[in-house]
Amino acid sequence: MLSKIHQVTQQMGQLRKLKRQIESLEGEGAAGGGMVKVRMNGARQVRRVTIDPEAVRSGDVELLEDLVKAAVNDASRKIEQQMQERLGSLEELGQLAGGR
Repeated sequence: MLSKIHQVTQQMGQLRKLKRQIESLEGEGAAGGGMVKVRMNGARQVRRVTIDPEAVRSGDVELLEDLVKAAVNDASRKIEQQMQERLGSLEELGQLAGGR
């Protein structure tokens, strides 16, 4: 019984470490040829948004909104790719959690 508790405690520690590693990831997405850039962390929090002044000069708010959305989605995809590289497949994560 104690060895099972110890095993579960170790697994929880590994999962916490993995969570910290994922949250520390960073990715940058861009849209409009780099006119809009978004930097996001592994917790999917937007850390920075950069908008080229040219994107604002046109006065086309809808276009700017679309560029921001596309840049956020691009950053999110890049974070997801990094997570997959770190974690492997979801099956491997399930094995870690299941202790197999």
